[in-house]
Amino acid sequence: MAAIIQTTNLTRRFGHFTAVDHVNLRIDGGELFGLLGPNGAGKTTIIRVLCGLLSPSEGTAAVTGYDVASQSNQVKERIGYMPQRFCLYEDLTVLENLNFFARIYGHNKSEARRRSDEVLAIVQLSDVGNQLAGALSGGMKQRLALGCALVHHPKIVFLDEPTAGVDPPLRRIFWQYFRRLNREGMTIIVNTHYMDEATQCNRLGVMRRGRLDAVGTPQELKQKYAQGDTVSLHCSDAEAAQVAIEKEDFVLSIERQDGWLRVTTNNAELGTPAMLTTLTRSGIRVDRLNVSEVTLEDVFIGGMQFFPTFLVMFSLTGEKARGTIEQLVVTPIEGFEILLGKMIAYIIVGLVDAFLTLGVAVFLFGTPVRGSILLIGVFMLVFIIASVSLGTLSSVFASNQIEGFLQMVPLILLSVFLSGLIYPLESMSSWLIPVSYVIPQTYMSDALRSLITRGAGFEVVVGDLAALGLYACAVTALATSFFKKRLG
Repeated sequence: MAAIIQTTNLTRRFGHFTAVDHVNLRIDGGELFGLLGPNGAGKTTIIRVLCGLLSPSEGTAAVTGYDVASQSNQVKERIGYMPQRFCLYEDLTVLENLNFFARIYGHNKSEARRRSDEVLAIVQLSDVGNQLAGALSGGMKQRLALGCALVHHPKIVFLDEPTAGVDPPLRRIFWQYFRRLNREGMTIIVNTHYMDEATQCNRLGVMRRGRLDAVGTPQELKQKYAQGDTVSLHCSDAEAAQVAIEKEDFVLSIERQDGWLRVTTNNAELGTPAMLTTLTRSGIRVDRLNVSEVTLEDVFIGGMQFFPTFLVMFSLTGEKARGTIEQLVVTPIEGFEILLGKMIAYIIVGLVDAFLTLGVAVFLFGTPVRGSILLIGVFMLVFIIASVSLGTLSSVFASNQIEGFLQMVPLILLSVFLSGLIYPLESMSSWLIPVSYVIPQTYMSDALRSLITRGAGFEVVVGDLAALGLYACAVTALATSFFKKRLG
């Protein structure tokens, strides 16, 4: 199928800031394509360039065969655009807004009225056609904005976070519209940061700091970033089961622990039946089976388990922006006292969160804890101190919360994916294994597995505790030093 959108090294700069950085993208006609990424990743900017609202600083972009820089009028005739904010005329009625945009796109009076009535039915606003747009609820305004983007039968519709601020039931209704339009042949490009919405796209482009990091189907991206799904099996003979399935093509990695096999497969839906068939033929009984499929949350915010890190970073950068930190600085309180007060509060919050999570696992899901609760608490405390210090350090160098978030996400993702939390260390490339041992999450994950599942004692996990303690001391010292210098 011919490309309906093609970009080559597309770049857009605002002064010295590069919002879109050498993006190469091809989208075919009839796709429902999603751009996924945090705020500030460049999603809106690239949409505005493709709509002809901004000119490229470098590179080229073609939409429906027309260059967006030199033939922007031809591009605009063939597209629909729904911006983030409601930008229609609030002193016109719903029907008048639709008629207005239909006439702009060349429909005569009767055609405009007929098409407006059709669109009112599509977006379920027929009952409020004569109501002023400014009097509509937020959800109805979003539906009207979608209607105005569709009223001229565009070949492509660009939707810039169309469900931002919309409640979940209405979000589902919107996506019913989008899928229906896509089935009818319309190409849809949608920006989103909602993971459940991203999974409904045919393909996704993951953006970070203006760059297009990856393109693929949701399933392909899950496998690329998280190395597959995990299937846990409790067998009558775990050792024989491992021998039976470890050479199968669908097995990416396998490890044995306390009678359980932890199998990483590229597709749990296909791999699980194949495993069971192989084990049955080998005369091995499977007593229990758990499937943990990787979700897009694992790809995009897997590191958000570091709750205290993000909490303290967002809090301190927010206080800097509001000026409350500055108000404290002009009081007699010492810089170290300010920092200590902030850190202690978030360490307590982090501990409460950790023990609540552990409590849910034990009392709601029946997870057995075989090790010492006191020792588990010590590990949690040391790790949370390190996490809070890391968030404090990030806040020193971030001018706002978005910048701080962008600093933290790559670090957290590396910690998750290279620590053995998702992908077993022994299955990694040999050159990656040394890297994993400088990541504190490696020691935390190893220690918690030993304490919770095997009931290990202090002598088994003392090495992990020492490594975590050294990391916590180093990061706390750095955070304290830089924080005091920045206050000065």
